[in-house]
Amino acid sequence: MRIRRIVVLGLIATIGCSDGGTAPERLASPAHLEIHAGNNQEATVGTPVPVAPAVVVRNADREPLPDILVEFRIIEGGGSLSEKQQRTNAEGIASISSWVLGTRAGVNRMTATVSGLSPVTFVATALPGEAKSIQVVAGNEQRAVAGSTLTQPLSVRLR
Repeated sequence: MRIRRIVVLGLIATIGCSDGGTAPERLASPAHLEIHAGNNQEATVGTPVPVAPAVVVRNADREPLPDILVEFRIIEGGGSLSEKQQRTNAEGIASISSWVLGTRAGVNRMTATVSGLSPVTFVATALPGEAKSIQVVAGNEQRAVAGSTLTQPLSVRLR
């Protein structure tokens, strides 16, 4: 009788302390992907943004997860990334060294993705650079009375 009671108590203690083996998996699995740094920036076309993009990966308890693979990809505006993949560090942060914006002024976007989670999107605005040259395209050497309209519109090209 005493042995049966010990076995039953041991089973109850084991079942009561067990969560079915899911706790370690839940704590080690990525549940949240968030932008850590480098969103909503501006830089001149063809140059890197001032702050390198970085994300943080957390588990269901919002604790940072190390050694998680994060993929980075440009989705709009062109340009280049210093790395396409990085692993999170001990603080759960993965960053790339640089994001160089495309050569046209406007919106640039890149994503960071972790398998099984929705991607996050970084946005940057590529600002026009300084003109290096100016070239007459049309309307040069026209004559007209002051205050009157020229027959051709004036047109130049900046480079």
